[in-house]
Amino acid sequence: MPITIDIMENPFLRDIFKRGEEKGGKQGEITLLRRMLEKTFGTLPDWAVRKLEAADLATLESWGLRLLELGSLEEVMQ
Repeated sequence: MPITIDIMENPFLRDIFKRGEEKGGKQGEITLLRRMLEKTFGTLPDWAVRKLEAADLATLESWGLRLLELGSLEEVMQ
């Protein structure tokens, strides 16, 4: 008979799972936003790449929405 473990019921495993989920979500958001910015503005300057890597998930999502409305890289990444 197989043993079933719900990792969400184990605080240690739940924390590891959530951290991995957040990290993966952020990296995916960075990759997508970087591609969109490069498609719109060309090769990104170093300052923009550093800002992308340092931003939290909420900021990345905000920049993604702003990209649809604003005309310059500086405006998007304020």
